[in-house]
Amino acid sequence: HLWPDESLRFGSAVLSRWPIDEATYHPLPVADATDDPFVTGVPWEMLHVRTACLDVFSCHLAAAPTHNVHRRAQVLAIDDIVRSVHPAPALVPGQPVDDMPPIVCGDFNAEPDSDEIRFLCSLSVLEGRSAFYQDAWRMAGDGPGFTQDWRTNSMADAMNINRKRIDYVFVGDGFMRRGSAGRVLRAELAFHEPLTGCLASDHAGLVVDVAWPQRPGGGAAR
Repeated sequence: HLWPDESLRFGSAVLSRWPIDEATYHPLPVADATDDPFVTGVPWEMLHVRTACLDVFSCHLAAAPTHNVHRRAQVLAIDDIVRSVHPAPALVPGQPVDDMPPIVCGDFNAEPDSDEIRFLCSLSVLEGRSAFYQDAWRMAGDGPGFTQDWRTNSMADAMNINRKRIDYVFVGDGFMRRGSAGRVLRAELAFHEPLTGCLASDHAGLVVDVAWPQRPGGGAAR
């Protein structure tokens, strides 16, 4: 109801070459005492999919730079959901962990030095809690990695917004994973250069390669 075209629908999706064994929609909270119709009217959410024994989460967080109070609540909820689905493994000295860490990706609408992203990267504490997910771009990307850049994207230019890195692929803790499972091997921008004069989104995409020894058929996963 926020858009002129009432038929418009949007949300998160996870596509897999393997069967989807489980898919669960999780609404994300907003901070109390807000009457902002954009904040309360958009279904901020996270989708969990399990495929080929891999847990993948795709999410969309509150959008405006001033919405960090809502995003702080949302990353805490995201960490709760991930932990409930994919608990941290019990570490035994000298015994590698066999499974893949979870992968969390999407439009976080937050820059790398924000409290919410720093929390996910173990660089900040929120409400007495900490978490650790590998920011794929921080691990393997080159350059600033702007996924919203008015200089190259006419839609971002029309909105008159600053250049930002606000889209992420996070990979859970790879510590002691057998075969270096969860190691981020490569991170590059995608769909950021127009081929026909028009880009499909005001955001660029990311392509990330992650080591996945247990992948069906073997080899690293893209």
